[in-house]
Amino acid sequence: MDAAEAAARARAGLEALVAAFDDPATPYRARPRPDLALRFGDYDHLARIGEWSAAGADGGAP
Repeated sequence: MDAAEAAARARAGLEALVAAFDDPATPYRARPRPDLALRFGDYDHLARIGEWSAAGADGGAP
């Protein structure tokens, strides 16, 4: 594959991701693959994972 084809494929992939996340039904997951994630990520303190995990399945207080 030459550079032009690689660039075209990369652009098409980016456009597909932008279109998917432009859909209001697409969730923005803090940890899309928790089974592959490191125990502590660089941005976990910003994602408030601990607070949401403690809320329970119904989203209410623990």
